[in-house]
Amino acid sequence: MRLIILFLSLLFLSGLGKYYSEDVLLKCKIEMIEYRGEGAYIAVSLMDENDKYLKTLYVLGEDKTWFFDMRLFWANLKSNGLIGDDAYYAHVDGITGPTIGGGKNLVVPLLLNKSEIGKGYKILFETAVEDKGYFRDDLTFELTEKSLNDSFEGTGFIKTIRTLSN
Repeated sequence: MRLIILFLSLLFLSGLGKYYSEDVLLKCKIEMIEYRGEGAYIAVSLMDENDKYLKTLYVLGEDKTWFFDMRLFWANLKSNGLIGDDAYYAHVDGITGPTIGGGKNLVVPLLLNKSEIGKGYKILFETAVEDKGYFRDDLTFELTEKSLNDSFEGTGFIKTIRTLSN
């Protein structure tokens, strides 16, 4: 009987562990508008309540020579000393994956801290496509409990983003 109670207690307490964790995994399903041409480079950044860059959360686009097309992202890399001297390749402080083409969907995971939610912090999606344009603020949303499970419309290459948290 004690063994059963101990087992149930451990099972209950281990299940609660995720609710006391400091990390929040936010999955963002990015749906792109229909367009022809090269894949979009996307930088996902965490901004503070005054729109000051805090860190890069994710980057879509592996060829670092094109990072300068995302002007805000590039400026933040330079101002935070994240650009190496050799060939101006950036030391990106976020996960990097391939670009995403027109009409495609992709889910990207963003690891956030619970302390960043409800404090006025924002998630910024910046997009650029070769020969098609650049959107500094393609999509931005404030980090609130509601926005962790919501849908947002982009203003450039991003059609919508749907969020889902753990």
